[in-house]
Amino acid sequence: MYLYQESLWFLLGMASVVAGFGMAIPNIFSTALVNYKHQVGTAGASELRLPTGKSVYSADKRNVSSWLELVDVARCDALLQCGNRQAFAEDLAHYQKRYRDSKAEWNLGVFILDVNGLKAINDQYGHDLGDELIRTSSSHISALLSENGSLYRIGGDEFALLTKGMTRKECTLLAEQLHVSQESLKFFDKEGKAYDANYSIGWSCSDNADLFKMFTIADESMYQDKREYYLHL
Repeated sequence: MYLYQESLWFLLGMASVVAGFGMAIPNIFSTALVNYKHQVGTAGASELRLPTGKSVYSADKRNVSSWLELVDVARCDALLQCGNRQAFAEDLAHYQKRYRDSKAEWNLGVFILDVNGLKAINDQYGHDLGDELIRTSSSHISALLSENGSLYRIGGDEFALLTKGMTRKECTLLAEQLHVSQESLKFFDKEGKAYDANYSIGWSCSDNADLFKMFTIADESMYQDKREYYLHL
């Protein structure tokens, strides 16, 4: 769990050089800092200690904290207050490794959700109303999540959820809540006119799915749900 001071300085120094040239932080640095953030949790860099037990200098803590903030910015969706595709890929890889390497039993759920009818809204009414559909869908999904669930926007009209510690039964219940509660979901234009909002859902759980096939299973399930939605229009 602990990182050597020299290793941190190397990561921070290299990232500083890259940033100085106006380039994005390379994945190797971003991933290392993301893994560190997962390890220390909400305690942040103030908990950082060397293997000897000595605290890292306060200057080091400030540098690490600053770069964790930059990583957060790089992982945040530009339209919504949620993770983006990069954040989803990094977090999924982190949990897959944790699940694979851990001897303890724990559960992971992967949900893929795709907004229905976004292209038609954009084409007929413009992208401002399309963005409102995306925001409404995001808020609706977020409201049903527990503290163990994380929301990501991984495409223009596509979202993903990672649910830590949820069993297949609990994932089934969440999927049902998402389906039922969106039946009355609306979004509004600037004049107050209401439009129906809905999205298709697919999911998988580590209870009965191969760890590294969960995304594919959830994605295929979502497209099946979408086909059924358009068949019944």
